[in-house]
Amino acid sequence: MTKEASRYVWMEFGHASQNIYLQATALGLGTIAVAAFYDHLVKEALNINEDLGYVMPVGRVLRADVAITFLLSLSLSVAFSPWWNPWSYSLSALGSCSNGLGAVVFNGGLATISWELSNSKGLLKLTALLTALVAAINIDFGIFHFIAASLLFLTLFLFMFQKGTLGKIVALSSLALWLIHFLLGVPPGVALPELYTIFWALLLA
Repeated sequence: MTKEASRYVWMEFGHASQNIYLQATALGLGTIAVAAFYDHLVKEALNINEDLGYVMPVGRVLRADVAITFLLSLSLSVAFSPWWNPWSYSLSALGSCSNGLGAVVFNGGLATISWELSNSKGLLKLTALLTALVAAINIDFGIFHFIAASLLFLTLFLFMFQKGTLGKIVALSSLALWLIHFLLGVPPGVALPELYTIFWALLLA
């Protein structure tokens, strides 16, 4: 191959990698072009002999952005809400208009999470929509908020349940905590079941 012709090879590498990035994103997956690797190890692992330009692994992306947003907004909202505790209240109580700056931070965090999940597929896409509704229809709207929040957590149950054996175990244990709360009133607030469900949903996302 001539020096001039080799330029087109590298251009095609770029075109192909761009398409892989776009398709991975469309499928709700992640990828990255990696050029720093040991050629002989990659060839051995893939059982190929061809020369390599770079490698692009494709797979499910850990949603660290959503976890960070949730933890940061929750922590700040709690800091602005000295009256709140997870045993006696729900997370939604932090979003009440009467909570002032704490409500702004909490509902703003939910809106940001909804935006971060907006390009997702399936149940995560529905989660994005319902999270936005919970932020917009806060606890001050009474039954309407209860419906939106219930649908959100039901979606999270279904999402976890489809994540293999671990997901099924976690979903059922989460459901048990909710039933204990509603049937026995323990704990009096629903924040602990909510946090348990959200923690595992984030871990499995």
